[in-house]
Amino acid sequence: MPSTRRQMLASVGASLVGVAGCLELGGPNLVIDNELNQRVTVNIDITRASDMRVVMRTDRSLGAEETTALSYPVDESGEYRIQITAQEANTGGETTVSVDESVVIHAALGPDGVSFETR
Repeated sequence: MPSTRRQMLASVGASLVGVAGCLELGGPNLVIDNELNQRVTVNIDITRASDMRVVMRTDRSLGAEETTALSYPVDESGEYRIQITAQEANTGGETTVSVDESVVIHAALGPDGVSFETR
């Protein structure tokens, strides 16, 4: 048993870090790499396929060779359509993936479109 307040706080803090690691709090579900040589505004639309409900619609400004990571609101496992476009570069793409809360989608925005990888 901890004998001082400092020892008690240290053991409580260590316990919280362990629990957060188990729950994977704050981890991104969608990672987008801008592999273009210019700054772009990336438009992201995520639609649940079962009822075509848009679950996320957002924009992110990305400089050349920058990456953004975000969490998307997957409230149930299933099929989702992910659309990513960058009008300044006249490029974009979409994919339909089967996801749950542990799936991470990596998208690379390049001159030939967007390539997707599910991990």
